[in-house]
Amino acid sequence: MIRFSLFYTPIFIFLAFFLCPVFAEQHSPTWIYVLGEDLETKDLSYWQAYLRANVTICFTGTVIQSDAKVRYNSPPDKLLALGLSKGVRWIPLITFKSKTGTSLLRVGAKKHAMQKALLDFLSEHPTYAGIHLDVEGLPSSLSGEFKNFLMELRPGLRKKGKLLTLALFPQIHFPADLAEFHKDVFHTNLADEVVLMAYDFHSPRTKPGPVTRLSWAKENIALLRKTYDPNQIWLGLPLYGYSWKKGRSKPKVISRKKDSVRMAKSGRNEDGIYIVENEFEVSSLILDETDWIKLSRETGIAGIAYWRFGF
Repeated sequence: MIRFSLFYTPIFIFLAFFLCPVFAEQHSPTWIYVLGEDLETKDLSYWQAYLRANVTICFTGTVIQSDAKVRYNSPPDKLLALGLSKGVRWIPLITFKSKTGTSLLRVGAKKHAMQKALLDFLSEHPTYAGIHLDVEGLPSSLSGEFKNFLMELRPGLRKKGKLLTLALFPQIHFPADLAEFHKDVFHTNLADEVVLMAYDFHSPRTKPGPVTRLSWAKENIALLRKTYDPNQIWLGLPLYGYSWKKGRSKPKVISRKKDSVRMAKSGRNEDGIYIVENEFEVSSLILDETDWIKLSRETGIAGIAYWRFGF
């Protein structure tokens, strides 16, 4: 039995670190994105290890509709209460369709209705620490309108003691049609906390390559720190990657959950990410977070935000 335990201990450590990033860095502030349906369908025991102080659980399922009203699904009451008792911050991720966002931001009355709806939503859910706006796919011409919307919304949130948090695209070496909408917000301190989405450096929109790079994230953190204090910034990391196979124009999404062992065996660690690159495929996946955690500590930022739990 002793020989069995000693033999399997390295394997357990390997899997615990690669498949469970929160387990690997238990005492650091951690932001976890989760699907709202996972909160509803997975047993309470599944979440026990992640219900602790210094953890933010940011959950999907809240949408702003074309009439500016908020449609939402709440975490199960028992899970929510247990998390709160352990010191977890619960923050709903809020988004809208591009067409809806365009309509709401362009019309003053609709924009004000959206602000009121968000404030009313938090009044109905006083245990939430704030809101997380993940607004993407809008034209750069609306960047100023989004900035004004945030400037008008923030005082109301502060009055309630709630946080305004945002997901931001990188501004260096990232597709301009995506990045430019966030340009004004990137260069003006308009939120309490921001998550730098340091992923999709290469994606189905680009040629084959790594989904992220440490050096690329470092550049964008340095730029973001010119506007936001370090403790306002979270580094968003992907728990997924992409795999381009020979003869296929679009990549397959790969994940830590399913592909860690293969990538560790076949790949090389380069610039913070494991890469497999040969005549048959180009694949990438973060397995070892040591350098990323070191970067977050060196830059003094709030911590790592993982997109997303379940990959």
